[in-house]
Amino acid sequence: MEKEEILAMSRAEKKDEGAEYVMDKGRRYGIAAMTMIYLALLVFNMIYHQNSYTLFAMYWIYLGFEFLGRYKVTKKSVLLCGSIASVVLGIVFVAVHIISVAR
Repeated sequence: MEKEEILAMSRAEKKDEGAEYVMDKGRRYGIAAMTMIYLALLVFNMIYHQNSYTLFAMYWIYLGFEFLGRYKVTKKSVLLCGSIASVVLGIVFVAVHIISVAR
């Protein structure tokens, strides 16, 4: 392939790799911040003897869909298994939270 053909194909994809890089970088910071606040709230809940079912549910569901997105790109079966397990665990924590509140 010649240089012009490669450039034409790249333009036809209409992907902005710079924008994708910025979004990935931002997503990493967002994940790190979410994990830090998650851990801080877990510690707070432990200190004050509160349950953390909602925190567990939200975090596991998030991780499940994060793994699902990665699986769709890489097709690695370990990510699909992780996604399924995480979503199931998140749903279990939602159910446990609902049961504990409804008592």
